[in-house]
Amino acid sequence: MENIGVLGGTFNPVHNGHVRLVELFLESVGNSRVIVIPANAPHYKPMRDFAPPVDRLNMCRTAFKGMKNVQVSDMEICADGFCYTADTLTKIKEANPDAALYLIMGSDALKGMLKWYRAADIIALATIFSVARDKDIPDALRQNIKRIEQMGGQAVISGCQPLAVSSTEVRRRIREGASVEGLLPDDVTEYVLQRGLYK
Repeated sequence: MENIGVLGGTFNPVHNGHVRLVELFLESVGNSRVIVIPANAPHYKPMRDFAPPVDRLNMCRTAFKGMKNVQVSDMEICADGFCYTADTLTKIKEANPDAALYLIMGSDALKGMLKWYRAADIIALATIFSVARDKDIPDALRQNIKRIEQMGGQAVISGCQPLAVSSTEVRRRIREGASVEGLLPDDVTEYVLQRGLYK
């Protein structure tokens, strides 16, 4: 059976932490591929300091270019209005009925996932894959995993630590003219500077 990991987000901008998360999924889950899906207009974040959708899509394509078994999808960028994770997963499942879906997310997102729109449907559609930022899984994260399992879902937490990178911190550094070396893929840094993003 094919395993499909889905990594969604604003990617404002995409950074090395996102890239590492995808690498960890591919290393941890056999016979797998990943679909990276930048959001169009997320309803849960203010639009201030947001790069245009086409730029965020292009940055993702740049960041994951050449990575085996990874594709960047414009399915949410090209949609009208808001796209909810449950709806996106449903579409992917309909197109790949024999595949097992995994929803890839950072541990911070996992802590709040049960409050997402149609969280029960998300859990029914996909196994949650996350990576703990700390060596030990925090109690709050354990409670969420337990709740997901009680709802009939599954959560897989990788023991490998991801890169601790924040898009907010990256934007602040760019705005202040500070170095982002090691935080962004080099080609993404070049794209950001050429387009004058986050100034």
